[in-house]
Amino acid sequence: MRDAVCYGAAINSAIGAKRPGRALEIFDSMRVAGVVPDEGCYNGAFRACRLQRGKGAAASGESCATTERCRRLLAQMPRTQCRDGFNAALDFFTGTADGPAIFADAIDAGAIRSIARYRPAWAERNLPPAYELDLHG
Repeated sequence: MRDAVCYGAAINSAIGAKRPGRALEIFDSMRVAGVVPDEGCYNGAFRACRLQRGKGAAASGESCATTERCRRLLAQMPRTQCRDGFNAALDFFTGTADGPAIFADAIDAGAIRSIARYRPAWAERNLPPAYELDLHG
């Protein structure tokens, strides 16, 4: 395979076949081959992690390894032009301790443009920022 589009198609095919481990192997082989992952490849890798976790990873250790894998993917992912990658990462991390920080990172990176940060009156008590969905912009 020669480019990120080909690798992305292979990753998505493996996901479609319910083979998340294979999808992640393809993602790794792409990097070894020196091909720079695009947004679709990161999206596919996060979806594979979610599918792998959703398959009821045999042992909790495997589930932890999948979470660590997603953290590494997120650290490697370029912060620009990765809107779908952030969305897929948020799908994985929703409801976890990592979720709010990733959500804030996505907003700061401009990946979620229709969310506006605001600070209500109680913000001076050092509470975390709240978010409001802005459907107008």
